[in-house]
Amino acid sequence: MVKIYWNGVAFHPTGIAKMHREILKELVKKDTKFHIFDNYNSELDEGKELRDNAYYPIDVKDSDVATMMTYVPTTWPGDPKAVGRVYGLSIHEGDKLPEDWSPIINNSIERLFVISKANRNLFFNSGVRIPIHVIPGGIDTKKFTPEGDKYPLPEEFKDKCVFLNVNSWTGEDGDRKGTDVLIKAFMEEFG
Repeated sequence: MVKIYWNGVAFHPTGIAKMHREILKELVKKDTKFHIFDNYNSELDEGKELRDNAYYPIDVKDSDVATMMTYVPTTWPGDPKAVGRVYGLSIHEGDKLPEDWSPIINNSIERLFVISKANRNLFFNSGVRIPIHVIPGGIDTKKFTPEGDKYPLPEEFKDKCVFLNVNSWTGEDGDRKGTDVLIKAFMEEFG
C-alpha cells in the first residue's frame, strides 16, 4: 500500500487546507499511511481525526512512498522532503496561471491533481503538459443539506433579495472575488 508524505497545506486556516484535511480523513478510513509536513500545527484538526495519523513514521527508502506537494508550486523544486514518486495537488482561482508555475509543475512532479475540469483546462491552457487528473472536492452531505440550519436574516431583509457571498481573502474593500461583477450580473439578469 502507498505511503504518502503530504507536503504543504493541511493545518492552515484556509478553505483549501480544510479540503485537504477532508481528503486526509478519507485516507485514514482507507488505512492509508501518511506523514504531514506543514508549518502550522494540528489545532485546526477539529474532530482530532488526524491527530494520531498525521505523523506516521515512513521509511523514505520504501518503494511504496509517494509525496503529494500541496503548497504553492514555486515551493516545489528542490524540496528535500520530496521523496519517492512526486505528485502535485493544486488549485487556482484565476483565468491564467502565474508565468513561472507551468515550467515548475512540468519539471517537479509526475502528475497533477486538480478539483475541477475548469482547473484542468486552466492548467493545460497555461502550458502544463504532465498528466492532469480531476478529483472533485466533494460535499459532506451530512453537514450541507437543504434541511440544515438557515442563516438568520434580520426582519428588515425578509422580503428583499439578500446575497450571501464570501468575497474576500483579507476583509478589505475591493479585495478579490468580484462582488461588483456579481451585483452587475444580477442586475442585468433580474433588473
